[in-house]
Amino acid sequence: MSQKNLLKKVTKVLRTIEWALLILLIGYSILIINPFSDMYQFNKDIHKAKREGIYFDADAKFQSYFGTAVRLDGVVYNQKELLVYMSGKAFGPNSKLPNRVQVKTDKGTILQSSGGGSSTDILRARGIYDFKDVPAGIQSITVYNEAYSESFSFQIDLQGGDVQ
Repeated sequence: MSQKNLLKKVTKVLRTIEWALLILLIGYSILIINPFSDMYQFNKDIHKAKREGIYFDADAKFQSYFGTAVRLDGVVYNQKELLVYMSGKAFGPNSKLPNRVQVKTDKGTILQSSGGGSSTDILRARGIYDFKDVPAGIQSITVYNEAYSESFSFQIDLQGGDVQ
């Protein structure tokens, strides 16, 4: 085999590898920018809670927390269960929301999250934290977290929920 034929074969193999890497990079970029699945239908659930009058809009400003900006979007409270909706902003694939949050009621009871989930893309995340066995008659709550001298805290009134 001559050097010319060998050079052509090597060039062809390198072009194939280059195209394969380019296609993989484009596909991965699309998944980061626009996730292919949104497991949590936040807008649908919030709209339903607003119709039932159990959604409380927070209207909070973003606070800094470990290099990201977090915000309390709103709360669903039906006298038994508490759902806390939050948003986070930061660039990159890193986590934009804390793994857990705590809730302190107006009566001083501290509640721990029993689950939740989030949808994340390259710029922001929306998440939900679920609290079960919540006492009835709560008037207001404070959603907070503190770790390694970083903290955030949001207070929300739970009277007169949004109705649509």
